[in-house]
Amino acid sequence: MHLLFVSVGSMGDVYPMVEVAAEWVRRGHAAGFVTLDRFRGRVEAAGVEFHGVEVPSYDLQPDALARVRRGGARRIVTDVVGPTLVAAYAGLERLVEAVRPDGMVVHDLAAAAPILAEARGLRWAAVVLQPASFLSGHDPPVSPEIRGSRLFHRLGPRVARLGLRVAGIDAVPEPVRRLRRDLGLPGPARSVLRAKGDADLALALFPSLLGAPQPDWPDPTVLCGLPRPGGEGGLPPDVAAFLDDGPRPAVFALGDSASWGGRPFFEASVEAARGAGLRAVLVTGSDEARGDVAVAGPDVLAAGYVPYGPLFARSRVAVHAGGMGTIGLALRAGVPQLAVPRIFDQFDNAARVERAGLGAVVPWSRYEAGRAAGLLRELIGRADVEAAVRSAGAAVAAEDGAAVACDALESMVRSRVTSPPPPC
Repeated sequence: MHLLFVSVGSMGDVYPMVEVAAEWVRRGHAAGFVTLDRFRGRVEAAGVEFHGVEVPSYDLQPDALARVRRGGARRIVTDVVGPTLVAAYAGLERLVEAVRPDGMVVHDLAAAAPILAEARGLRWAAVVLQPASFLSGHDPPVSPEIRGSRLFHRLGPRVARLGLRVAGIDAVPEPVRRLRRDLGLPGPARSVLRAKGDADLALALFPSLLGAPQPDWPDPTVLCGLPRPGGEGGLPPDVAAFLDDGPRPAVFALGDSASWGGRPFFEASVEAARGAGLRAVLVTGSDEARGDVAVAGPDVLAAGYVPYGPLFARSRVAVHAGGMGTIGLALRAGVPQLAVPRIFDQFDNAARVERAGLGAVVPWSRYEAGRAAGLLRELIGRADVEAAVRSAGAAVAAEDGAAVACDALESMVRSRVTSPPPPC
């Protein structure tokens, strides 16, 4: 059985799918991974065939993220995904014609893939990496882009669904309508985030304790849980030496999609750690960004890229931007979290951590040393938080999201329609 995995975006969008693809290959199946060139090493190290995305503007680097920051997730669809849709479709179509897969496994931002699957009669599975992506009226997302979204849980699903529509979350980009018309595809078009409703299968690849199945999730949806990390590697020698040299530190990290302009965050974080009586590890994401962070004193270490799994396992508390992959690794390590959401789904992810009693939240715009120090002291001093994170750590460590996902994918491929696909 041969599947194409299609994902674009940041590390948090790509790496969980790499783990599923790697498990698919370990089971003796064939897999190709369509993504950005900067992830080639991670994909190939997992034993998966790499196929580069042919549309450079899909690469959501700091300049692209800065352009869409004020407009939120909708601007990614209108300014990044929409204008590249036709070229992405053509490139993916050529690849499908060449390799003849049995199906595709697709990330939300890969908007051309569901359209191609429909045109070609291919089975496909939607990958859902955070609960907010379901746009559920029964479990509505928290978002600064949606006025009153924090009240939706109390006002009920009908009001929540109306609020999502008014916010324009369900809007269908004109390039999607146009491409479907050009291909002669029937029926109404769906928005990019709603396209998963047409999938043969939806795979929820996030910790199950942060998002229970809802009546308005696509049918069928499998809540797989968090994939177990693989291919992370060990700690860099300087980081390992720092950890060996004293008490467990606070770790401050912004992740791949929120790291631009991070110097004020890291400077405030050093003061916050000291105010809370903690040592600090600053994970800047790159050696270039590392050089931009002023570090003074033996109680602080600045590092470029560090694998979060082994680092969080030796930390006292994790402070991060609220990406679901980072949250999952901190949960697995059993440490409390302080989320500092800045963009997109980070606000909803952070709210879920706080509601579960596993950490606290302070928005990016309100993050300063004194406030952060107080929250850190509270998090590391509360017995109920410690008990909650230990229990969550055991639950998440028991999850094997990649294995559950591959079980479901095998069933999907075996049940595929055997009649020839319709002509394009």
